[in-house]
Amino acid sequence: MARTAGFDGIDMGSYITFSQGATGFTKGTHEDWPAKVSANGAVSIAASGNQFLGIARIIDSNGDVMVQDKGYCTVTQGTGTFAVGPLTLEADGAGKVNVVTAAAGKKVYYCVTVTGSTTAVIKL
Repeated sequence: MARTAGFDGIDMGSYITFSQGATGFTKGTHEDWPAKVSANGAVSIAASGNQFLGIARIIDSNGDVMVQDKGYCTVTQGTGTFAVGPLTLEADGAGKVNVVTAAAGKKVYYCVTVTGSTTAVIKL
């Protein structure tokens, strides 16, 4: 019997709560989208080409956004070739994450699982 490892949620700690930024999140639509800090204490949807703080997990009825900023999480693959190992990632502006060419100042994430061409598990 084959066994698989489940990483989602490991080492994530608590979510960080932010208010809505200029590009707001909609409850029921933008959960699991990359989020970026856009003002003091506020996050917005990470636009195409943006580095991201973490993944928006919960959008409450008041509009506050709870962001996972550490630990392992599943992301939706955008463009680029996802592979296990270190990857430089950016948001695509539509809820997915793209693999981009490494460059000075860009954050590197560690990918631990790639599921076909749809999702990947990364360590934030």
